[in-house]
Amino acid sequence: GIGDTLEQIGQGNQGHSGDFFFIGTKTGDLILSGGNTLGTYTYNVNKATNTTAVQVWKGSSTDVLSQGNFNVVNGDLRFDDDVPATVNGTVSIQNNGTLSMPAAEYFNLSNNFTATASSTINHRMGTLNFIGNSARDFDFGAPKRFYDIEFNRTASGGALRPLGGNDTMIAENNLKLVSGYMAGGTGPAILLVEGDMQALSSISGSNDWGYSIAFTGDANSNYTAEAGVPMPTGAGS
Repeated sequence: GIGDTLEQIGQGNQGHSGDFFFIGTKTGDLILSGGNTLGTYTYNVNKATNTTAVQVWKGSSTDVLSQGNFNVVNGDLRFDDDVPATVNGTVSIQNNGTLSMPAAEYFNLSNNFTATASSTINHRMGTLNFIGNSARDFDFGAPKRFYDIEFNRTASGGALRPLGGNDTMIAENNLKLVSGYMAGGTGPAILLVEGDMQALSSISGSNDWGYSIAFTGDANSNYTAEAGVPMPTGAGS
């Protein structure tokens, strides 16, 4: 178990695997230095309290980049402030776990994303950005609030699939559909937009996504689309 600091430097860990456990009462630090693109490590966070943080720092890199998986049972997985973070492994926030996204920056996810009903998402006015070129799943035990949400998945094969019955994402600010789509899976999905929505011509299945979009904010919302892009089937107010 790691009670304090773990630093992994450079790309020498590629191809390796294993589990790290952040435990105890002290704030922990995970430092990914030198453009670290890690192997298939899993970082398990199970701190003594749900407010004790494991802070993920960029180290000597310009941003946070990880191939590893993050599994938070208790504690706050807090990403470096004001720099984008890209996680190509899975992200699972369980029990009393918390995910604190990079403040006012992009949090790029290319793999499965799970958040149970009792977990907490602190968006810190950042952007949840779905990327990648293979179908991936998300499963929320209760509606989860984000600030901005973007879809930047590949148009072919890049579906984001809801798995549960409460897979609702709320964009407190804006929703931007650049590429990819949400469809399939085993449960309905709802995107609630409290701000504006923008759809670009590169999105796939723009008139038949198999999920619903609703504008729910107190203020007026704007929907803008590039030429030839109809409003998605589920969009309404």
